[in-house]
Amino acid sequence: MKDRAVIWVNWGTSEELMLQRSTKSAEAHTNADFFVISDSELHLPESVKRIPHQFSSRGFARKAEALAHAVPGGYSTYLFLDADTVVLDDISFGFEQAKRFGIAIAAAPTYLLDEYHRTAEILEKEGIGTHGQLLFSTGVFFFSHEILESGLFDAWLKLTEVHQLTMRGDQELLTVALELRNINPYVLSKSYNTRGRYDTIIGKTRIWHQKSPVPAEINQYEKAYPPRILARGKIANLRLKDTYGGWFRYLRLNIHSITSPKSALNLLREILSSRKWQ
Repeated sequence: MKDRAVIWVNWGTSEELMLQRSTKSAEAHTNADFFVISDSELHLPESVKRIPHQFSSRGFARKAEALAHAVPGGYSTYLFLDADTVVLDDISFGFEQAKRFGIAIAAAPTYLLDEYHRTAEILEKEGIGTHGQLLFSTGVFFFSHEILESGLFDAWLKLTEVHQLTMRGDQELLTVALELRNINPYVLSKSYNTRGRYDTIIGKTRIWHQKSPVPAEINQYEKAYPPRILARGKIANLRLKDTYGGWFRYLRLNIHSITSPKSALNLLREILSSRKWQ
């Protein structure tokens, strides 16, 4: 038995291929035990143990139910992953921050909690108010044994029962549960939860979170900045004028990179490249 565990939640068999992709990637980059909480028989690697669970909840509330009632004990830290995630690099930092703060989680792309569909109604009913709070994504998050035992996931499940006619998904209600229990998570960068729809990416992506294939060049770049644009699973470079404002400013900010005639020529080529300034 290892000190860390990675958990997936599954119902039915429609996501089986996604689960195989996700579990294989996690094994390649994580020293942990692996579990899928599921109501169905699945074809998974031998290293991944299925925890049978018959759900009483419906829809995305089943995620809260599984985490409240079916997660195996005995581990210091856990990682929950949606089936459509792919681990691309070392993610031990997430486990470490969960141990320090209880939960480590990234913001959702739709980052305003009170502007997320009808969540403002839920916030008002729960007496929290609407103040531009951050919405967290529940597709990837790390948590500690203490959080597992704290009743947070039971509170999340209870909220899904109370607000089932108002909720859009599951992530807004985990965020509400965190608010109600005054739990302040460690906020991970979106490199731990890159959605791949329409976004800028800077540097390395550690966890891809999208059903579409991982772009082959996602972690291939010369410089982390300027950011690259990621839309519908495809990557494109930003034009330099969109981030630097003009060729002279770009030259001034990068003059330190000139260490030889060759590097000077490379910088000149960047400046003269019409596609980057058009």
